[in-house]
Amino acid sequence: MSRQYKVSACVDRISIPCIKRPVSAGAFVGVAIAALTITTALADPSYNLDGMAGMIHMPSGEAMEDAELAVTASYFAGISRFNQTFQLHDRVSATLRYSRYNHWLDGTDYFDRSFDLRFNVLKESQFVPAVTIGLTDLAGTGYYSNEFIAATKNFTPEFRATAGIGWGRLGSYNSFSDGFDSRSSNGVDERDLFRGSMAGFAGIEWRPIDKLTLKAEYSSDAHILETENLDAFEHKSPFNFGAEYAFNEYVTLGAYSLYGSELAAQLTFRFNPKKPIISTGLGSAPRAVKPRPPYAADPEQYSTVWLEQAGVKELLVENTAKFMETDRIVLEGLDIDGTVVEARIRNRSFMSSAQAVGRSARALSQTMPPSVKTFRIIPVANGLAPTAVVIDRSDLEDFVSRPPGQDQMLQSVAFEEAGPPSDDIIYFEGTYPKFTWGLAPYVRFDIFQPNEPVEWGIGGRLTSKYEISRGWEVSGGINAQVVGSIGDGDPQPVATDLPPVRSNAKLYDAFSPVSLTNLTMDYYFEPQNDVYGRISVGYLEPMFGGIASELLWKPVDTPYAFGAELNYVKQRDYDSYLGFQDYETFTGHVSAYYQASNGFDFRVDAGRYLAGDYGATFAINREFASGWRIGAFISRTNESENDPTGDGTYNKGIVLEVPYHWITGKPTRSTQTVALQSTSRNSAARLRVDQRLYDKVRDNHAENLEETWGRFWR
Repeated sequence: MSRQYKVSACVDRISIPCIKRPVSAGAFVGVAIAALTITTALADPSYNLDGMAGMIHMPSGEAMEDAELAVTASYFAGISRFNQTFQLHDRVSATLRYSRYNHWLDGTDYFDRSFDLRFNVLKESQFVPAVTIGLTDLAGTGYYSNEFIAATKNFTPEFRATAGIGWGRLGSYNSFSDGFDSRSSNGVDERDLFRGSMAGFAGIEWRPIDKLTLKAEYSSDAHILETENLDAFEHKSPFNFGAEYAFNEYVTLGAYSLYGSELAAQLTFRFNPKKPIISTGLGSAPRAVKPRPPYAADPEQYSTVWLEQAGVKELLVENTAKFMETDRIVLEGLDIDGTVVEARIRNRSFMSSAQAVGRSARALSQTMPPSVKTFRIIPVANGLAPTAVVIDRSDLEDFVSRPPGQDQMLQSVAFEEAGPPSDDIIYFEGTYPKFTWGLAPYVRFDIFQPNEPVEWGIGGRLTSKYEISRGWEVSGGINAQVVGSIGDGDPQPVATDLPPVRSNAKLYDAFSPVSLTNLTMDYYFEPQNDVYGRISVGYLEPMFGGIASELLWKPVDTPYAFGAELNYVKQRDYDSYLGFQDYETFTGHVSAYYQASNGFDFRVDAGRYLAGDYGATFAINREFASGWRIGAFISRTNESENDPTGDGTYNKGIVLEVPYHWITGKPTRSTQTVALQSTSRNSAARLRVDQRLYDKVRDNHAENLEETWGRFWR
């Protein structure tokens, strides 16, 4: 919507004086501050109406358990909030908020997205409270903009108290200082942080019985935007009261009395990717490692005379392929000599490549003659083979029964460059060419869109792949939505000065429930050691087709990588079939990647986007041993401020990748991706292709194998 309605929730940004009326809250605040000095026992933190660790509306100084993910939905005074919060680190959390205001300034509904960061600077101890610094509504419209410092102390598992100081919105009621400087009057400015009028807030929480929590707080938010600009409710009192009931460890329902005039409710779902919903042990047990007889007992068995038998290598390939097939691991082929076997495998079953390597090693122990003392196992993805895991067979036999065998095994293996297959490799019959297809249900969520909090669709997805030879393949997919809200209504083209590369996304969804999502010929290659390449031609994604090319440099034993891509694309017709529109463009990026040892991945992409704008995207992802991947990104280009299809000067979002095995407990590499972002913003819009190289290569590189090595024996 037009920016002419942009007013700020911080009273320093609109022409209304700060509220400094006297309030008899001294005793309430005093109780909270006194509680901060009492020896405590920790209790579980809760979420406030803004979706962050806190009381009712006010934040607290606590942090959630590392990796906790929460989704909250709240309603109060005609304002709906949908929040998604992730504890990125035991001290850092991020929140993406989607708000809907009924009856905005022009009488219509208004939708706003905002992004928060919190930093837990002090952990609670016997004499020290937990202290958190928070930044709310970064890179957004500024309607929720505030900063705070909050301290929380638990002095029993049932009782805790919080006190804090806020700026911006949280410095608008009963302000007691002008702070360090004044805030600007227009929009969001990084120079405004922790400046302007300040105010104090406080609160207490009491858990009288196991699942019930009672709350009371003194709020420092005057709600100027809602009370005086929108006339949404009357601010009669700074005191809020509430009760929350936890049905179980995942679901909590809360009801609240706010500001002496309003009622509110919130539903919270919380879980942790580190903890599977059900046991992940429903897959088949691994085969035993078959030990060889002692050399002294039968030296002749260690002879390589078996190599002279006609057809013996082909028989070993066939037997090994059958053993691996029970684990849904595809054997491409074996390169066998008297003492070393090289096995090229495709992992079709396990999220962890280390687990696939372990299962393959067990299979080789069953089929290889005793003279073969070294296993060289090479995971292959799309013809790319970045790493060879070299295993001493004697170590495999010794460590399988020695706890902790995975640590000893990791120390004994070597990770090497795989190199191209030799001329002596014997491929399993049917490896190339090979046609595969699949039909499976799919679930699609479009969350936090400009005019709807959630759009959804359920249907079937038909996929196919024809692998012509090593590195060459043709693949495609068709989606057919059976039920859902995606595509409902009569969307119209969006007026924009930028090319409508994403703003007309709803026109694609509305044309037909059946769409050709992609159809490409892809060539994957390795021009030299540590360098990987891809060329894709065809219908690359639902909205664009053309030619996409990419190069990636990533040594096998380094945590960093560099890449570049160049694409020529045309916009597809709205029917998502075979036609194209007139718009065409070149896009390209250079990228830098870094994989930290604690599960974090960092990425920076800089270049030209689909609308012809130039800028950069910074992304951070965290991957867990369970297969979950949670990431956040933020982008800005030279057209971000001029893009009417977005709100704020940054394009931002959170992306969740949920492995199905986390839900079902059965081994599978299938995942469900949910993106909490605007799908209709034209600026900073990048081509969406599934074939990008980094994840394909990284999954089978040393850093990733080492991080998930605990699953080698699983």
